[in-house]
Amino acid sequence: MIEWDHLARYGTAYDTRYHARRMIEWMDDDIRTQLLGCWGHLDATDTVAALRRTVDLFASSLNEQRRSATSRPSTTMGFTKRSN
Repeated sequence: MIEWDHLARYGTAYDTRYHARRMIEWMDDDIRTQLLGCWGHLDATDTVAALRRTVDLFASSLNEQRRSATSRPSTTMGFTKRSN
């Protein structure tokens, strides 16, 4: 999901490595900060809080992708039209 978010933010040429290796090197600070709160411990309260932060991160990433998709034409994101 974070790879997709960054590809939507910066275009398909943005280097996210393969399968998110070394994420700390290419992730934006805002995403890195939010991601730190997505890890829970064994108690129920902390687990629920981590799940909520994970859902919030996913929702904010989705909203960013929607904004990015509507503000840039698909050709600038590296997509081309199919010829029939």
